[in-house]
Amino acid sequence: MERTLIFTQVNDIHALAVEIALKQKGENCQRIFSADFPDKMYSSIGFDEDYSFNIRSSEFNINGNEISSVWFRRPMLPLVPSSVHPDDVVMVERENTAFIKGVWSSMTDDAFWINPYDSYTKANNKITQTKFAYEIGLAIPKTIYSNDPVKIREFLSNSNNDDEYIYKPFYITEWDERDCRSIIRTTLVKAKQLPSDETLCLTPGIFQQRIKKSYEVRVTFFGSYPIAIRLDSQKHAKSKLDWRVIPPSELNIKLIELPSSIYDKCIQLMKKLGIVFGCFDFIVDKQGNYVFLEVNEMGQFLWIERANPKIKLLDVFCEFLINKQFDFEYKQTENAVRYEDAYKICEENDFLKKDALLHKSKI
Repeated sequence: MERTLIFTQVNDIHALAVEIALKQKGENCQRIFSADFPDKMYSSIGFDEDYSFNIRSSEFNINGNEISSVWFRRPMLPLVPSSVHPDDVVMVERENTAFIKGVWSSMTDDAFWINPYDSYTKANNKITQTKFAYEIGLAIPKTIYSNDPVKIREFLSNSNNDDEYIYKPFYITEWDERDCRSIIRTTLVKAKQLPSDETLCLTPGIFQQRIKKSYEVRVTFFGSYPIAIRLDSQKHAKSKLDWRVIPPSELNIKLIELPSSIYDKCIQLMKKLGIVFGCFDFIVDKQGNYVFLEVNEMGQFLWIERANPKIKLLDVFCEFLINKQFDFEYKQTENAVRYEDAYKICEENDFLKKDALLHKSKI
């Protein structure tokens, strides 16, 4: 019995929608909540007369030879049970972390992975992405990653009078304070606005020259098959720096054709990173040039279909998982699935609430 495994976490609507859709297509699919290790989920890897692999919980019992594909969607490290003595937490956490990473890396060599486990660290490193993009000839903004106050101040000062610069964190960070939520996103920055050197060096940041945008492009690659959309972020004052601050429905999402030169470089970058799936973000400047920002090897994509139901990303992704080939060409089948339908099933059955009750989470 072949199975698709989805490693995920609580409150992941993408993973749930894909599981629902795959089952509608007649596929055997199982979400795996790896935070349930070690007390609610168990695994064994044996080297006796032959190699053996097993992972089980109260919901499933899976052997390695059953696994045909793996979506490494939102994997979490094991969560130490509260029953563990405080003096033993560090040891138990360390042992379980080593174990689960071994499980992931040795699970199966025959399954089709989105994305391969060995690519996980490399593909999620923004500095590595930028370095590779630069090496293959993608246009990138003038950029410095740094915690060196001298270099940062020099970078922001060595500019023409009309140049502007932005600061980005490596990860979006939020703070809840009483009735107020603070979020660090892309922000305009000037040298005179920087804090003291003692403060500036404490948190490395991404500093880039601001590119004057015509519009933005998100390209989701399912292997070699791309779906490129245009985002009219410059038509709204709030989204000029970061389109994520407004609802997708306001971005006038529409399909576009990706220039062949950009397509070729994206494929090169995916191969250098070792990934088979990725969400690319580009700025298209006033001259029509594509400027690479980043690729998220496990980015969100179903929000596009929700904003524009004509763009069938859920069905494309499911067919990609079923096809199990990098050289994938999407062809709509009679049992095509829609995100709207999967989302409705999720809501009607309170699946996300049930997940929260059954599985462990850091949230």
